[in-house]
Amino acid sequence: MNEDISTTSLGRIAEDYIVSKLKKEENQNVVRVDFTNDKVISPINTTMIGRIQNMMIWEEIDTKRIKEVIKIIKDNILGFPDLVCIDQDTKEISFVEVKSNSSHLDNQQKNTIHKLRELGFKVEVRYVDVDCNVSERSK
Repeated sequence: MNEDISTTSLGRIAEDYIVSKLKKEENQNVVRVDFTNDKVISPINTTMIGRIQNMMIWEEIDTKRIKEVIKIIKDNILGFPDLVCIDQDTKEISFVEVKSNSSHLDNQQKNTIHKLRELGFKVEVRYVDVDCNVSERSK
């Protein structure tokens, strides 16, 4: 029995693919940003912000830029890129938004990407075509 795969599932598969490429081919440490509560700083989201702060090598960024990134996260939870990357050699921090199949950037994502780029961060949008056929079979 074949079933349609949800957009969320396709997005997760696309993210996993990009995370794998970033780690293996581009020598990046990667944090997946997964804000699960719409537009509210919930305990889950506060924990995620803390995790990003702790994982990122903040001494490489001046204090003003750190505060601006956290403000962007708080103001644009749903628009924040999916992945935060740290180059293992240069310690440069960058962001990646992953889009699967026919999905596209919404205005909030475009705005967030623009703000991060204004702060001097590299932000990429990577498009991944996911083609899955999942079926159940009896033994």
